[in-house]
Amino acid sequence: MKANKRNLVAYEGGRLDTKTGEVLNSAGQVIGQLQRANSEDEVLLSDYAARYYYSRVALVNGGPVRMTDSEGDERLINMDLAQGDVHTDAALPNYAAGYKLAAGVADIAAPFVMVGKASNKYNTWDAANAFKRVLPNQNTSGGQVAEVNPTLSNSTYSTNEYALGAFVPQNVIGNADAPLRPMQAAVKRVMNALMLEREIRVATMLTTAANFDASVVTTLGAAFKWNGGASSDPVADLHAIIEASYMPVTGIVMSERTAHAFIRNPNVQKFTQYKDGVKPGTMDPGYVAAVLELPTIYRADMKYQASGTAMSYVWGNDVVLLHSPPENPPQDQEEVATAYTFRWDGGEAPDGQVTAGFQVRTFFDPKRGGRGGMQVVVVHNDAEVITSKFVGGIIKAAWQ
Repeated sequence: MKANKRNLVAYEGGRLDTKTGEVLNSAGQVIGQLQRANSEDEVLLSDYAARYYYSRVALVNGGPVRMTDSEGDERLINMDLAQGDVHTDAALPNYAAGYKLAAGVADIAAPFVMVGKASNKYNTWDAANAFKRVLPNQNTSGGQVAEVNPTLSNSTYSTNEYALGAFVPQNVIGNADAPLRPMQAAVKRVMNALMLEREIRVATMLTTAANFDASVVTTLGAAFKWNGGASSDPVADLHAIIEASYMPVTGIVMSERTAHAFIRNPNVQKFTQYKDGVKPGTMDPGYVAAVLELPTIYRADMKYQASGTAMSYVWGNDVVLLHSPPENPPQDQEEVATAYTFRWDGGEAPDGQVTAGFQVRTFFDPKRGGRGGMQVVVVHNDAEVITSKFVGGIIKAAWQ
């Protein structure tokens, strides 16, 4: 059997093995064990020892020398202590710059309803039946009374799974400084991507003319565009859809660019001047909506890169008018929204954590990178549907 080679030095009452920290007596028996410092203390001490040593070398050589610190970075050591000898640059604890996705309006335009199954049927009372005129006929005594019966139709929703993941290498996690928090940053990046795609899905659905009845769709020609059309009249365009909608319009969605054209439009400014008596220096959609007694205007600022570095507005050049019930989901059976999102609650997850329909899973992947890393996955199931093609409407090509 090969003897265990030890690095022994003299120690109080015996000898010390510098490799293991074991203390031995004269007979070679282990009589104690030195406790290691924690890794952070060891780093500080090793850096101090190296700086002390290289400062002595610099003093002897009469000039600065270079050393490599515990993190592998080169350091210049002078003959006397300088700022660099007592301070190691690190990430600021209160600053980390980045870009933020603008707030979306998808949850206003198509509010979500939590459902217990990934697909199912939903019922809607017939719109034509609700508004149909029925005469209460007066007949002779004992005659047949006129009847009116509610009719019900059902449709099927089927949610789609939307999942995105991010991988954070172990060396990034192990070397991260505040305020970077790589795992939280990974989840935030995934959520931003999921929210952008949801915003695009809802906007695409609600700006597609074929999803609505022709009576609540207006397509503007060049002369009627809000940004400089010679015959433009944005208020009249809005009134036309409001009047045609089967239910009251409770909200209007337009992109930031379209909203700017709306408040700059001369005819809109004339309306506000007439209502106020004094033309305001600055206006915003909320102010105009209040003055002109219009439904709430929601400005959709979210942008994305459609190609290259060019930015596009998610809600494009159209204006969408919506009806949202005061209670979500409606319980009195006499309300319907323009659109809803049926979101599966996720059921019971064997792993990960489900909150409000979003499931987050994390696991260690040993096969990616030299040291492996953490994989984080976020998933949700949504079905965005137009629940009434007669409620609300669209103004196509308001901005051109």
